Amino acid sequence: MCAWIFDLRYFDIFSNVIVLFSTVLLAIDSPLDDPKSRKQELLTILDYFTTTIFSIESIIKIVVFGLLFNGSRSYLRVPWNVLDFLVVVVSLFSYLPLGTDL
Repeated sequence: MCAWIFDLRYFDIFSNVIVLFSTVLLAIDSPLDDPKSRKQELLTILDYFTTTIFSIESIIKIVVFGLLFNGSRSYLRVPWNVLDFLVVVVSLFSYLPLGTDL
């Protein structure tokens, strides 16, 4: 099923649209905004959404190509996928409660 999803013509288009959407969200965000404002709440929800989409995309590609030892097309042997994977991992770790709220 993952291979079928990956082979869909719209899979890459959807992924690129989500990347552009995420980029716009990053441009809108400001560290000077009130963290409890409606805008920040919405940006947080949209960040969860984009992180979920990127995580699902990574999982699909890992299932289709293998993680590392399935030949030259393995997920972590393609530099762009390494970058995507690092972004997803850092994003997921950023949601862990570390007791740093002041």
